[in-house]
Amino acid sequence: MIDFGDLFAGDPAWDLAAAWVVLPRGGAARFFDAYARADGATMRRARGLAALKSLFLLLMGDNGERGLPGGKPAWGPAGRAALDRVLGTDVG
Repeated sequence: MIDFGDLFAGDPAWDLAAAWVVLPRGGAARFFDAYARADGATMRRARGLAALKSLFLLLMGDNGERGLPGGKPAWGPAGRAALDRVLGTDVG
């Protein structure tokens, strides 16, 4: 996985968190099985960051449903699904 948005050395947990947020159910487990290089502490940080990103999606979805500026109604269901994956057993 290459992320050119911020080209610098940083915590890989930020990139690994995306597996729970953008991959469908079961995708994160397959991703982490193939990746197989993250230690337990990195995985815990990644899971926490994925939960944070999921909550942001839920908030933006709620704002969209309420008609608030910048709200995105379609983001709510995506956030709920991502949070379900983060809190579930979809791990490597």
